[in-house]
Amino acid sequence: MESVHLLPEAAAARTARIMRGRNRWTAMTGMPEIRSGTQRAALAAHCLARVAVEPLRALPGIAQDILARRTGGRLRLTPGAAESLADHPWPGNLRELHMVLGDVAARRTAGDVTVQDLPVAYRRSGRSRRLGPLERAEHDAIAAALHACGGNKTRAAEHLGISRTTLYHRIRTLGITLPP
Repeated sequence: MESVHLLPEAAAARTARIMRGRNRWTAMTGMPEIRSGTQRAALAAHCLARVAVEPLRALPGIAQDILARRTGGRLRLTPGAAESLADHPWPGNLRELHMVLGDVAARRTAGDVTVQDLPVAYRRSGRSRRLGPLERAEHDAIAAALHACGGNKTRAAEHLGISRTTLYHRIRTLGITLPP
């Protein structure tokens, strides 16, 4: 069950009632802090274990590990390529990362993977700057909305509650790249 923290209270209460007395494993995703006293907290109480998962961009060695396993250690990411990958929002999570690294491995046989070896949508331009925490959160929210709306910017703007003009401006300002 995805985004439990976003469930309406009535839906969380109903789901908690359904889960009561069931002896099944259920995986839920959500924000780490759910206010106690809410129906969402009652639903979260049905979880036997909680695992905090860092955002993909915060796991520095994962891309290198995937690449090493895929190529038997024949390919290595340069710091620039690793940084470029780290700056991507990864709305497709690990599946997207596996696809990108598979594409790189199909085009290179050995050596250092540079920024130029990455698909164009995953290359960070030399002009880009590091985003602060609030800008990163905004970047991630916009990228997620665009992904959820299939790239439709009008629907993404409505989903975010902003104008289409504002969305276009923030896409440019935050350096959000959309896969073709």
